[in-house]
Amino acid sequence: MNMKKMIILVTTGILLSVIFFGGIIYFTFLRSSDDNGEIETYQHTLGEFTANLGDTRNYFQGDIIVEVEDEDLIEAIEEKEIIIRDEILGILIGKGPEELLEPEGQKELKGEIVQAISSILDTEAVSDLYFSSYIIQ
Repeated sequence: MNMKKMIILVTTGILLSVIFFGGIIYFTFLRSSDDNGEIETYQHTLGEFTANLGDTRNYFQGDIIVEVEDEDLIEAIEEKEIIIRDEILGILIGKGPEELLEPEGQKELKGEIVQAISSILDTEAVSDLYFSSYIIQ
């Protein structure tokens, strides 16, 4: 093998190695957080809710924040906020204080509210629901 071919092969090997390892470094360390599969979410505060619980003298009071995966849904939530609030109040009135005091009851309440909002907005992009305050008295 002559010297010219060997130089071309060595140079090609080095170049391919640099491209290969450069790609690994880029995709492992240097990609922005937007590219790593995280879904951007948007939040809207539905405000404070106060509702009697079941057939008792107890009541729920709390602030509810809804999280969605589509920014356009914030506008839809604002347009249908009265309907959403009415549905949430209906869910709260149907609950008893015992079930809402338990962590499992809170989780179930969140799921019911998320499902109700999703149904009203006709979407599956409602990703979560948060209580910024939660009082059962």
